[in-house]
Amino acid sequence: MRIGIFTDSYIPQANGVATSTYMLVLGLREMGHEAYVITTNHRNNHEEFPYIIRLDGFNVPLKAFDGFQFVLRCGKHFNLIKEMNFDIIHIHTEFSIGHFGLYCARKLKIPYLYTMHTMYEEYMHHVIKHGQKLLRKPYLAFVKDRITAFSSGGAVILPHIKVKEMFDRYGIKTYQEVIPTGLDLTKFSRSTYKEEDINALKEKLNIKDKKVLLYIGRLALEKSLDLIIEQFAKRTDDLVLLIVGCGPVEEDLKKQAKRLNISHKVIFAGYVPWVNIGIYYQLGDCFINASKSETQGLTYTEALSAGLPVVVRYDTNLDGLITDGENGLFYNEMSEFNSKIDYLFKNDEVLSKIKNNAVSSVAKYSKEIYAQNCYKLYEKVLGEK
Repeated sequence: MRIGIFTDSYIPQANGVATSTYMLVLGLREMGHEAYVITTNHRNNHEEFPYIIRLDGFNVPLKAFDGFQFVLRCGKHFNLIKEMNFDIIHIHTEFSIGHFGLYCARKLKIPYLYTMHTMYEEYMHHVIKHGQKLLRKPYLAFVKDRITAFSSGGAVILPHIKVKEMFDRYGIKTYQEVIPTGLDLTKFSRSTYKEEDINALKEKLNIKDKKVLLYIGRLALEKSLDLIIEQFAKRTDDLVLLIVGCGPVEEDLKKQAKRLNISHKVIFAGYVPWVNIGIYYQLGDCFINASKSETQGLTYTEALSAGLPVVVRYDTNLDGLITDGENGLFYNEMSEFNSKIDYLFKNDEVLSKIKNNAVSSVAKYSKEIYAQNCYKLYEKVLGEK
C-alpha cells in the first residue's frame, strides 16, 4: 500500500506528534508498505531518506512555536503528490501541510483519514495572550470548525480516551478509533546501552554518584515545569533535577532556578536529538512530570520502558498507562510533590516493586502494534470507498 503521511511536525523536531508520525512510518515500512512523509524543513535536519519530502516554508513568528514552519502556496507541489499515486492519505496536522493533504485528497479523490493529536483547548494561552475569557468562546468555535473540516474523511484516529471525550463534545459523527501511539521500546531499554557510556554522560553533566529526578520533553508553559522547580526548591537534600529538552520557556526556568538559589541543583541539558534521547533516560532515578495538557504522554511510556519509576501529576490521559502504586505514583496537588518523592525513595520495597513493573507495563505500546492497528483502519477506509 502507498500511504501519504502529511504532518507539520516530524523528526528532528522533539515533540509528541513528531515521534508519533516517525514511529508510524517506521512501522509501516517494516511491514513492507510504501509510507511517505510530506512535511516541512527544519533547521536541525541533518539526515534524509527518499521517502521524506520536505517543503520550504517560513518560521512561525511566535516564541511558543519555535522551530515550526508554515508553508505557503502548497498547491505548487500538487503535481508531485499526484505522481505519487497514493492509495490513502493520513493527515496528522491542522495547519499548512494538513490543508495541503486535505486539498490533494479531495482533488485526486484519494481516501483519507485524520489523527487528532492535540488538546487545543489546553493550548489557548499560546495563541491568545490577553482577553482569554472574552475570546475563549470564539477560539473554541474556530477549533471545532477546523477539526470538523479535517474529520470529514473516512475515519478519525484519537490517541487516547481523553482526546475522544473532547472530540465527542464537538458532536462530529465521523467513524473514530482510539489507537495509542507506539514506540521502539528497545531504544529506551537499559540493556541497549553500555554502563561506561552512561557513566561518561553522567560525568559530562556532573551528576555522577547523585540521585537524579529526570524530566525529558519540551520546555513550554503547559508542561508546568515552573511548578516543579518551585516545589523542588523546598528540598534540603542533595537530589538533583535534570531537565532535558528545549522550548520557549527555557530561559524563564533558568532565571527561576537562579532566583530560588538552586541553579547548582537544577541542570539544563538542552536540546538532544530524538535519535540520541534513549541514553538520557538511563541517567535518572525517577521520572517526574506535572503537565495536565498531554494527549497521551509519550515520555511517560519511554520512561517506563527504561525501567524508571514515575512520579507524575494525575490526569485522565494516564489511565491505563500508569497504575498508582504499581508502576508509578500519582499526586494531585503540587503540595504533594515532595512527599511522593520521599515516599518512593524511603521505601525500598515500594521502589523495587514499581521498578520491576515498569517495563512490562508498556509492552503493548510497541511501534509494531501501532502500525498494524493503523493499517487495519486504512483497509477499512479503503474497503468502504
